[in-house]
Amino acid sequence: MSSTNKTEELGLNQWTGTDVPKMEDFNNDNALIDKAISDHIWSASAHVTMEQKKAWSNPINCMAYLGDGEETRRVKLNLGFEPSICFVFAVGQPPSVADFGNNMDYNYFGIATINGSMVGLNLDGNYLEVATGATTAVFERQCYNQLGKSYLVIGFR
Repeated sequence: MSSTNKTEELGLNQWTGTDVPKMEDFNNDNALIDKAISDHIWSASAHVTMEQKKAWSNPINCMAYLGDGEETRRVKLNLGFEPSICFVFAVGQPPSVADFGNNMDYNYFGIATINGSMVGLNLDGNYLEVATGATTAVFERQCYNQLGKSYLVIGFR
């Protein structure tokens, strides 16, 4: 005879002092528990996939783009996630170059965030808007899309 009472969720036996448990009752309870745990373990909606775990464990990624010389450009970020902050810099260039003869400073390094960015950069989801020629002052120029220059973008989740 199975138990007088059953658990609410799985219907497992809850015996009282007058109940007479049988092996079949235990086997049925074990089958119910096994099915519930198995269904949970193999449920894709209840758990994250290995691909998701791998992506979450990599909060940083990088990519490159080649400057096309346009004054402004929208670069698709293929980082595998939507970044909250990006560092942008021209490969092989210092962060800034001072040209004293022309009284000009050229910036090749910038930071873009979802909450605001340096002049010449704008982070918009999986896109980075970059500019060449944007100025913060009469003597300072942002250089994030010069023709033929390679740029590296380091994105953080």
